[in-house]
Amino acid sequence: MKFFPGIKVTMGSWSYYTIKIKFADLDNTLSFAKSLGSPSALDAVMQRNLNATKASIMMRKFLANQNERFYSAITIANLGNENPDNWLPLSLDTIEEKIEKAGSDSGALGYLKISEDDKFYILDGQHRVASIISIINPNSLFLEFGDAGSLEKKLKDIENKAPLPADFDMEAFKDEQLTVLVLNKTNEDDEVESRISYRRLFSNLNRYAKPTGTTTNIIISEDDSFYILTRRLVENFSPFSLENESFAFDNPNIDIEKTNFSGQEQQFTTMQSLASMNETLLRINKFPELQTAKNDSEVRILRQDDDDLNMWYEELEKRWTAILNVFPELTGDRTKMRSHNASEDQDEGNRSDHPFLWPKPQTDCIIRVIKKIFDRADTPDEYEELLQEFKDLDIWDMRKTPWFRLVLIPTTDDPDGERKIRQDDTSALYKIAREILEYLTGILPKDDAELIDLKSRVLPELKGNDTEKEEWWDEFLSLKS
Repeated sequence: MKFFPGIKVTMGSWSYYTIKIKFADLDNTLSFAKSLGSPSALDAVMQRNLNATKASIMMRKFLANQNERFYSAITIANLGNENPDNWLPLSLDTIEEKIEKAGSDSGALGYLKISEDDKFYILDGQHRVASIISIINPNSLFLEFGDAGSLEKKLKDIENKAPLPADFDMEAFKDEQLTVLVLNKTNEDDEVESRISYRRLFSNLNRYAKPTGTTTNIIISEDDSFYILTRRLVENFSPFSLENESFAFDNPNIDIEKTNFSGQEQQFTTMQSLASMNETLLRINKFPELQTAKNDSEVRILRQDDDDLNMWYEELEKRWTAILNVFPELTGDRTKMRSHNASEDQDEGNRSDHPFLWPKPQTDCIIRVIKKIFDRADTPDEYEELLQEFKDLDIWDMRKTPWFRLVLIPTTDDPDGERKIRQDDTSALYKIAREILEYLTGILPKDDAELIDLKSRVLPELKGNDTEKEEWWDEFLSLKS
């Protein structure tokens, strides 16, 4: 039996406790979903399956190597049969009268008693707890990896991939504490009703908790490598910087808030699009850990070494420097360069419609082709020369082939009518657009049979009559010569 200091709180039908538990006490106090036996509705609805590898390797590395480590509070539920009245109010003796005058709740401060008969199930936070236990006791049943042979293999894997630093203070780590919200049964005599209450609570926690948006994650993340590098690029790379502005959201080069453009913006791109393009540019053979990075990979959930971050940033800046040196117009007055409906026959105040200034063509087409062009270089010194061949193609106006009728489409039969960027089935659309640009750049050569196949796939995607589609195809082929 142990006592944990805390606060008693009441909300709705719940009377719960906020306590602090030392890391050393977690292993013998809490239960994970898989330790409850066969799967039940409680397990299926209330908690994800514990990914012990994620906890014992990825999250363990974070805990062991970050002095600024921090976990939010976890939520646990008592499934045992002990009387839920296990709260021992703190006696304030002579100062109680003064506290009451200050408006304090009588009995709100105290100790929560937890005995061997209690069985606390982790409603929210089992991976956080498992990562702590993986450091204190990797042999814990909570991190069960199968038979003895599997366990031995996994323990060696953990030690190889997530070794503790030589100066790691285990005893001090055990004394660190986690904030825990403790729920007792709302109906002690009815197990089914209690589990229904727990399921409803877990559902509400997840349904009404609004996750942070992508832009916010880019701005605040200190773990996702691509987001860290994107933020550093905006802070340090002058073509993307604040220039003379003092407020981040007034950045004249990168729009921090928007996810798309209407056409009147001054900025080069959005924060989200820049992060996406950076990710594409860095997924290269030179950096295998970035090339195969998924959402749950270490480079996205654990802050990497500063040496690695500096190396990746250096390469990223070289690539953007080459791009903007070859495309200097992208750093000029961009307010007149997103004009879908400007007449091609008249120079309307130097208006144009540059495809490299629209977020979707940027992220899903152009930057991916540029990345493949860079892949052909032996050294960064060749980036600009190779990229210049791409720039020299007559394809930098959305109102012309190959963009018009494929990506930029007329909204009426009137050839001078309003135009817009397509929004339907964009994944397949930009895959074809990339193939077209890769053919024009020589990245993806095609013989006559392959061109016939391409034509059979492209023409049905074009907006226009049969004559207009054939004219488009002839113009497309002429761009190659």
